[in-house]
Amino acid sequence: MQKFGIHDVGCLAELDGRFSDESVEFNNKLEEIMSNTNSGSLDSLSIDNYFQSYIRPRNTHFIRRGPSLPTVTILQTFLHKNTGVPLKPRNSNVAQLAQERDKEKRELAQLNDKFANYVERVHFLEVHNKKLEMELNNLKSKAGDEPNKIRQMYETEIKEAKNLIKETEKDKINAELKADSCVNDVNKLKKRLDDTYDNRNADRIRIDDLFKEITDNEAEISLIKRRIEDINEETRRYKQDAQRLLDEMKKIANELDSETLKRLQFQNEKDLLSEELDYINKIHQQEMDELRRKMFYDPGVDSSQFFKSELTNAIREIRQEFDKKNAEQHCDIEQWYKIQIQRTQLKKPEPADNLIAREETRRLRTAVSDQRRDIANMKARNSEMETRIKELEELFKNEQKEGQDLVDSKDAQIADLNQRKKDLLEDYNELTKMKANLQDEIYTYRILLEGEGQQEGLKQVLESSEARANQNRLNAIYGLK
Repeated sequence: MQKFGIHDVGCLAELDGRFSDESVEFNNKLEEIMSNTNSGSLDSLSIDNYFQSYIRPRNTHFIRRGPSLPTVTILQTFLHKNTGVPLKPRNSNVAQLAQERDKEKRELAQLNDKFANYVERVHFLEVHNKKLEMELNNLKSKAGDEPNKIRQMYETEIKEAKNLIKETEKDKINAELKADSCVNDVNKLKKRLDDTYDNRNADRIRIDDLFKEITDNEAEISLIKRRIEDINEETRRYKQDAQRLLDEMKKIANELDSETLKRLQFQNEKDLLSEELDYINKIHQQEMDELRRKMFYDPGVDSSQFFKSELTNAIREIRQEFDKKNAEQHCDIEQWYKIQIQRTQLKKPEPADNLIAREETRRLRTAVSDQRRDIANMKARNSEMETRIKELEELFKNEQKEGQDLVDSKDAQIADLNQRKKDLLEDYNELTKMKANLQDEIYTYRILLEGEGQQEGLKQVLESSEARANQNRLNAIYGLK
């Protein structure tokens, strides 16, 4: 926006010229009124026909002219000059905020126009009011009730000007309220962004806890796998022991069958030897009986007396020899049988040992059955553990995927909120810049209207112009007189 300084002498000269022209026109009309009054037709004169308001609307162009400066129009400056960087909406909220900002900008532009009109009208009315008061004092004795009408007209205009001032103040208050609302919205968004950062930190802590839990689960899974390997190794060892015991049992059963077969063979040999011994005894008995018959029934020699002692001795010798041989055979058989029995006893356990062996076999079979059940249970538990491990791995993958999705979502939300924060900060900076520009413009208008230090403003220029106009009017009146 083009800013006007007090040093713009060309503008002040133009204003002075316009007020001089208006003063000349007013003096001409005043002379006409005075001439009509002197001619006695004051009562029939209607001042409404000659009254013309000196208040001009806002579209009056104040032109600054100078040797090297461009021509500037105030109305075009307010309507066509824009002081902010246009906002580019990046999302729905920012677009809405940009629309509200454009609306506020238009309202501020309208308010600026109204304020400029108000300032111009107020100062112009103040100057014109002072001029009219001076004219009124001179015309009170001559004009009759016409000054009251003029006063009413000017009071009406002053009332309208006051209403305009009130409306302008209301618009200013509304604009300030909207600016405060924008600041509150920015604070709310900052709070939401801080909450989002807090949620993100909480999610990161939860993700770290999940990773720690996953690590613990992996360690537990590794421990379970090692335990399963140990159980499998123990199961293989039990299988080997069971197989070894089964082989020993088969070997013992084979040896037991072999010893039983040998025992049967020995029993058969014993029976055969007993039968053979009985048969030999029977044969010997028959031979002895035959010898007795021969000895007793020999017809040639009477051997009853002669061979009685010889026969007895022979029989005794034969019996002794037979008993001796029989005893020797019996001893040999008994010795051989004892040796075989000893061998059998060394190889074959006693019945108690058989019971112990059977009990041991039963116990081993029970242990093997228990081991088989344990192996089946271990296999079932191993299968259950593998299923659990698969479930944990699947759960870990799902948790990891959900955690990654959550992290990506939070990162996207954080990026979105950062972008929104950046956009809002840019909008806030633009609004702050616009507010500063408006304050500078208001300060410039105030300096232009009221002046600063030794420099004169529009008010002083108008007062001086009014003084010159009054002086010219008085000079004209005195000249006419």
